Amino acid sequence: MDQAIIDKLKSEHGECKLVKTNGLEIVVRRPRRGEYKRFMKGVSNDRDKADAVETLVLDCVVHPTRKEFDALLDTLPALCEELGEHVLELAGLSGKAQAEKL
Repeated sequence: MDQAIIDKLKSEHGECKLVKTNGLEIVVRRPRRGEYKRFMKGVSNDRDKADAVETLVLDCVVHPTRKEFDALLDTLPALCEELGEHVLELAGLSGKAQAEKL
């Protein structure tokens, strides 16, 4: 991906990640607080979990366009699950938090 495109996306959306998967380059941004809260509400219900992940990823994909990404989902329906972990890392979920008893 061209550095000028990356710089433009970062200036428009703040911290982003370039995810390379399935021969694609997809850029996701950090979710906003409300988007993350909506996601957490959705994943609390097993029936809605897949939709919650897809909605969060759709909210956060900044490249390619929404229309282009929707078309990708028609051929690669598991793409949102692949990208979800990267969006959650941007939200602060690292899985590396350490705690100690005080």
